[in-house]
Amino acid sequence: MAGTAGGSWPALPVSAPRHCRRFWAGTAGLSVVLLKKEKGRHCRCFWPGTAGLSVDVLMQKSGRHCRRLKAGTAGDSLPTGRKVATPTGHQFEGYGVTHNWTHEAALTKLEYYKDLELPHNIDVMHTVKNVAESVFHTCLNIPEKSKDNVKARVDIEILCDREKLHMKRPIGRQKNWFKPHANFCLDSIQKKEAFRWLKYVVMFPDGYCSNMSKGVNLSTGKVTGLKSHDYHIWIQRLMPVMLRGYIPEKVWRVLAQLSHFFRTLCAKQICPEVIAKLQHTVPELLCNLEMIFPPGFFTPMAHLIVHLANEALLGGPVQFRWQFCIEREFKYIRKITGNKAKIEACIAEAICLREMADAATTYYPDDVPTQHNPVTRYNVDVPENDPKLKLFQFPGGKAGKGTKYKLDNEEKDCIMLYVLTNMEEVIPFVSREVTKYEKYDVNGFRFHTETHQKGRANPKTINTGVFTKGANNFDYYGRLQSVYELTFNRTNVQLNIVVFKCHWFDPIGGQRSDKSIGLVEVKPSTTYSGADVFVVAHQAKQVYYLPYPCQKAELKDWEVVFQVSPHGNLPIPSDDDYNNIDPVTYEGIFYQEEQDFGEYILEPFVQEDLGNDAETRGESVVDLKDISMLEKLLEANDNYDEPPPVDPSTLYSQDSDSDSDPEKEKEKETEYESERESDDGW
Repeated sequence: MAGTAGGSWPALPVSAPRHCRRFWAGTAGLSVVLLKKEKGRHCRCFWPGTAGLSVDVLMQKSGRHCRRLKAGTAGDSLPTGRKVATPTGHQFEGYGVTHNWTHEAALTKLEYYKDLELPHNIDVMHTVKNVAESVFHTCLNIPEKSKDNVKARVDIEILCDREKLHMKRPIGRQKNWFKPHANFCLDSIQKKEAFRWLKYVVMFPDGYCSNMSKGVNLSTGKVTGLKSHDYHIWIQRLMPVMLRGYIPEKVWRVLAQLSHFFRTLCAKQICPEVIAKLQHTVPELLCNLEMIFPPGFFTPMAHLIVHLANEALLGGPVQFRWQFCIEREFKYIRKITGNKAKIEACIAEAICLREMADAATTYYPDDVPTQHNPVTRYNVDVPENDPKLKLFQFPGGKAGKGTKYKLDNEEKDCIMLYVLTNMEEVIPFVSREVTKYEKYDVNGFRFHTETHQKGRANPKTINTGVFTKGANNFDYYGRLQSVYELTFNRTNVQLNIVVFKCHWFDPIGGQRSDKSIGLVEVKPSTTYSGADVFVVAHQAKQVYYLPYPCQKAELKDWEVVFQVSPHGNLPIPSDDDYNNIDPVTYEGIFYQEEQDFGEYILEPFVQEDLGNDAETRGESVVDLKDISMLEKLLEANDNYDEPPPVDPSTLYSQDSDSDSDPEKEKEKETEYESERESDDGW
């Protein structure tokens, strides 16, 4: 039960089994309108109403999208009173009138539970993974996993005014049922282009994420082997780039705002004022998504996103609360369990051995790598002396053999002009002889020159992107061309400094940004016109660029840029991060990890503006089970063109991944009723 939906840790889990029979009391303030089936069981279709929005408000937000939304009883209030006997079993008093709770978690009975500001901790890792997985499979139209299946189209015809997405029955020369193409899905040609882009074009910096290209199968049109972190990267970084140009701009902007929301929420450092804006706008974002995707898309997981911003305000940054560290510990525990018959003993013995080893290694010399003195991921050169000049107090690390290189006059003048503007004391000790490197580690990044990157055979990572902020407050993006180490000798003291020579893109004509969705685009074909192309190594930050797979005129030659977090440490703070904070009350705008999050403004979304050529595009239904279901529906309705009244028992997307057998459903119902009789509250 724990972690089945919310993956909650360490407090209460949000339980959502397949048939949604149980709801934990007060699960993160969920207020969902539950539809009841004829046999008394709860329907597996969750309707909007989250974040305190009433049904009337949602009807105004969604408009014609949910014209047949049936208002049930909302789950706002907890069950009160005692259990009473009913024809269907023991239920809480007021069930079906003031609440729809069937069970109450034992932890809610604790005396201090009502005083907790954050009684639940929804796991962001599983929430992001499930939402990203649904968007990925639906927009890329992955067979058997897409939420936009035949059963979802039947629900659309029953519940929504989207005639262009209704199933078309066989008429005339059309021998099969026809499923019109949805504007939020890629067609077969676009899908092949996107997968080819993902397999051959997309590359990330070293250690950024796994190699997703290995799971791309161009012949079957599927991507396999994606883990939680892969979906985490996809929805935050790849989705806005991968889908743009293939779907309508209005739809793309809503998905880009969803990506922007998760990028802001998952930052290492968060600003309370920014997160408060997210909390205010995310219900409207969810309503916009409901006007795009079919009802079956909105599982309980999709509705949990409305609570994530509020929990970040109460509990702090998500990396201290999500499940990544817990999952890694579970992996280690499974690894050390040698005897499956004695799991507890194996774990206990291994933990004791590890603690003894950790205690013993604290007495090892400093030059011996241990858990308390781990080997750094990247190289760091320790200076032989303690330089007094600030410019030389930022050691980096060589990641390869250096070669002697003689600067020409123009390069020497440019380098020294930059160095001398930062440190005037070094002018008498300049030499034209420098050491040139192809790789260099600094600030928790590993940089490669363009020459080294092009010389690699079948590269899977790219480390050439460079970013720095100029004195004129412009953001400069470029690619690393050369790494020079300058040596300054004075008597027996030798000082070294490393500078990067970069190809900078034009910061004015070659850069554009959209603050509402937090995306910055650069045009690599442009060139910075200035002569100051050098930067000291410690002033450089790493970025990577993603070109658009869709090569429309407005997207061609443009690439989206994303900044990379350093390995092993947080970004170096500066005084500017705290200039807006009152030293007495500590109120104000705190540091936010990325500066391009913008104002997070949601634009008005009208479904009629989407446009849809679904009447001429689509696919024939060939699955025998889907055809049988459609034929039964056609026989049951004398007038197929007029949607029947809403009947929750006809919602076919309740369990879109399986076809239930009536006999098995009856057995499950009997089992469930007996379970309720003997349940003790869990």
